[in-house]
Amino acid sequence: MPNQTVTEFPIPAANNSPFSIALGPDGNVWFTEVGMSGAGSGIGRITPGGTITEFNGPGSPGGITAGPDGALWFTEIAGDKIGRMTTAGVVTDEIPITAGSATHEITTGPDGVLWFAEAGKNQIGRIDPTTHVLTEFSAGITAGSAPFDIVSGPDGALWFTEIHGDRIGRITTGGVVTEFAVNKHPSYITVGPDGALWFSESDVEKNDNVNKIGRITTAGVFTEFTPPTAGSKPQGITVGPDGAIWFAEAAGNKIGRLTADGTFNEFPTSSSTPFGIVTGADGHLWFTEFSGNQIGEIAVPPTPPPPAGTTADMVLRRADGIYEIYNVGNNAILASYQLGRVGAEWQFVTLGGFFGSDTADMLLRNSTTGGSYGLG
Repeated sequence: MPNQTVTEFPIPAANNSPFSIALGPDGNVWFTEVGMSGAGSGIGRITPGGTITEFNGPGSPGGITAGPDGALWFTEIAGDKIGRMTTAGVVTDEIPITAGSATHEITTGPDGVLWFAEAGKNQIGRIDPTTHVLTEFSAGITAGSAPFDIVSGPDGALWFTEIHGDRIGRITTGGVVTEFAVNKHPSYITVGPDGALWFSESDVEKNDNVNKIGRITTAGVFTEFTPPTAGSKPQGITVGPDGAIWFAEAAGNKIGRLTADGTFNEFPTSSSTPFGIVTGADGHLWFTEFSGNQIGEIAVPPTPPPPAGTTADMVLRRADGIYEIYNVGNNAILASYQLGRVGAEWQFVTLGGFFGSDTADMLLRNSTTGGSYGLG
């Protein structure tokens, strides 16, 4: 992948330490400011054009997410509350949770309610955004494991990291927990384009990190990938518009990119401790720079379309289910493209004329249902 330009936008208020970041319901990117070094805490908004606006946020805001009601919901690490902010920057609700919860990240679940990780109490919390009813789950979570980040999974459950327990947890919307052992200090987690969960493995406050990117299937199969920069302490993680895994390297001062076949790219930032990362509505990567007091941006070029008249000479299916098309000529690969992931239950049937006007390029049959699917 060619080198990408990193653009950095200074936050107006000094030393506010931007932390978590999320795509808002208004198409802007929103981030929390935990207020280190004596600075005030708050919540910030940055437009796709780079204009930053800051709003007062109580309780040292930690995680932030777009809620099911068109508002922003955030955790208050110091305040032991879950807050709600409109896209106009008005805090309308603060809902108390268990004292000492040290709640970090938050997400909207598949059931349309808010779910969050309570590191201080080894619990997963749930709040209904309409009734404000709070439910907390601790059964099945290893004592002292410190749940940290949480994401809505591809299987209708929630998946979370246990940063001190070296586990990935799964919790159903009914509160049933299953744990899977992984390597040291899983921190941030996201759903990959392959239907697996991808996560970073490092704790910025620890020195025994493995500094890797982990992957776990919904069946619990665990693999790891090692970034090129040693000791980089990967943190925030997301899926980019190019289908790759992108992550922030807090100690390496880089943004990393990892493809499904294990290929890494890294893009330097200033010495600013990049931390959280998200894909914006504009298809760009946006990330917080904790010590640099900045928001960073990387414009990711879209995957170019195949040249007009391209014909596929070879189609291969990788072990992870992704189909690759190769255009071969003059004893060389002229171009290659990824069609995407197709599950193992789909069987190849036939090929048609690629990029033709009226034929399917590839016909697949579902071995379970017998249905056919044409790609073209």
